[in-house]
Amino acid sequence: MDEAIDIIILAAGESSRLGRPKQMLDYKGETLLQYTIKIALQSKARHVYTILGAFSDVINPTIKKFSIRIIQNNYWQKGMSSSIRCGMNAILSSNSIPQAVIVMLCDQPFVTSLLIDELIETYQSKDALIVNCKYESSFGPPILFDHKLFSEMAKLEGADGAKPLVRKYFDRVKHVDFPDGEKDIDTEMDRLEYLRDGK
Repeated sequence: MDEAIDIIILAAGESSRLGRPKQMLDYKGETLLQYTIKIALQSKARHVYTILGAFSDVINPTIKKFSIRIIQNNYWQKGMSSSIRCGMNAILSSNSIPQAVIVMLCDQPFVTSLLIDELIETYQSKDALIVNCKYESSFGPPILFDHKLFSEMAKLEGADGAKPLVRKYFDRVKHVDFPDGEKDIDTEMDRLEYLRDGK
């Protein structure tokens, strides 16, 4: 077991409510997914796995320049859990299994590398199986999972992603504050409000 932390970026969705790939939206001079990958690479995490699905033929060429592992999820229509499974299967088949994994979304423009590092530091300093983010009115990703949960993560089903694991082990969950975590990009109104400084 390696003491390092790896990251899985979920970027396989079809952005049905937006009507075009949110991964490719302009943000701060690059695409939203490129920005997210750079944040992950600038953190204390070791390897970054990026899961593609819908629009992968368009998105893939725009992220090949990064030192990441790109994973194709051919079952992305089955929901977020299928992408988590793809990432976990890739990690579990690698030569170096990390101590923990952070699951990130590709549409949270206010995530920073400092936030990712805070998740890691909270995990390393406290007895936690899971470290998630506390929003203004709820909780959510990015979320860190200890290696003890990897086998369960590799078997997740449905559209809820890893929420069932968070509920199951809630007494072993720690939190970091991320008030802007609820600001993600699902609609054109979201794009106009949250990515207004992106060009």
